[in-house]
Amino acid sequence: VNNSWAATGKPCAERLSDIEGACFRVAMRPLLLRYGFTADLEGSTEMRARVDELANSCKGLMELKREMNKVVLRSFPNVYDKPLGGD
Repeated sequence: VNNSWAATGKPCAERLSDIEGACFRVAMRPLLLRYGFTADLEGSTEMRARVDELANSCKGLMELKREMNKVVLRSFPNVYDKPLGGD
């Protein structure tokens, strides 16, 4: 996914969508089933809503979510046209 973006000129929003799709196929689908959600977009949406609700009242979970997002985005260095913090 990461290497294909340079040749396509895909907008950043579509690149982020590609990452979300890859994460869903590789990691989320099995986890959704394991924790009682359906392994589809509806289950993913429900799970995210519940995690967000918990994170709003739990500082530790909110920080864990932020760190997880950083780890995922570091795996896709071509997601942004310029490096984070770049001009």
